[in-house]
Amino acid sequence: WEALRPFFLSKGYDLYTSRGSRGLFPRINDSPALDSFGLYGDRSNFVPVYTPCSICHYSPKTYRKNRDVVIKPVSWGSEETQELRILRYLNSDPIRANPANATVPVIDILEHSAWTFAVMPFWGDCDRPEFATAGEALEWASQLIGDISHENVQMNFYGTIPPDTERPAFRSDFPVKYALIDFGSSVQFPPDTLAQERRGYWVVGREQRAPETKRKRPFDPFAADVYQTGRTIYGWIKVKFLTTHILLQGFVDQVPSLLGLLQDMTRARARNRMSAPEAHERILAIQASTPESVKLQRLTDKRLGCYDEVVPGRTAAYIYGTSPY
Repeated sequence: WEALRPFFLSKGYDLYTSRGSRGLFPRINDSPALDSFGLYGDRSNFVPVYTPCSICHYSPKTYRKNRDVVIKPVSWGSEETQELRILRYLNSDPIRANPANATVPVIDILEHSAWTFAVMPFWGDCDRPEFATAGEALEWASQLIGDISHENVQMNFYGTIPPDTERPAFRSDFPVKYALIDFGSSVQFPPDTLAQERRGYWVVGREQRAPETKRKRPFDPFAADVYQTGRTIYGWIKVKFLTTHILLQGFVDQVPSLLGLLQDMTRARARNRMSAPEAHERILAIQASTPESVKLQRLTDKRLGCYDEVVPGRTAAYIYGTSPY
């Protein structure tokens, strides 16, 4: 990245600089612009910082007008990668204008030698600050169904996060929108591809991945996405709502249809799972029918990312329905 600093600067992007273990910081000392790609958040006294992990392939930059962005290498060599083709498709005019396009927009494509970089607004993590109420969690789940891991979902917020001494109903202060990032392991089929022909083999590294993705045989990526989404939601709910070790029974007693939905999304046989549109329709109905008193329940202080168990079967969880395993 340092070798490319002059190139990015010529395009109007100023890389953050490293301060050792403290992370990466912008070279500009002023707070980021209040008008930043339509993102919500108070940036009047905000100090941006970026802490990269060992597997990150991003680099934060300060863009013209003091607006922060993230730049990711998405293609290299003579042939376009699948990720670049998908990003071009998602950001074409008709697809970007579609309200159902829940992906972080690409604002620029840069080419340097054999490399292609995608420039995106610096959205915030979807779980920071943590969800304060059950209603906020249900809203996140409904938008997630509609990558299937919480690290690949961002929020239209960038700025100072409220103090965590007493978490406020942070997400009630603005119209929260969650969006997907990272399409390096994604695939795209022509619209007229028959359902039985949507098959292939791709590396799926997530802990909560569908069982058929572990067998090194062609599988349906759409069915695998449904499974992984269900496991992601369950992994969070199990942590947040489980006050005893009785398989979510406390929360299930109040919203039993949610666990039933996750069970239908995570059936072992891919052909028996519901489709993503069916799952989305059901969770919207669950969200609408959940009493306000349940949505306003305060949540425990725990972060996302626990996928240690599969979604329990109907008998084990005392939930019965019309579509058992």
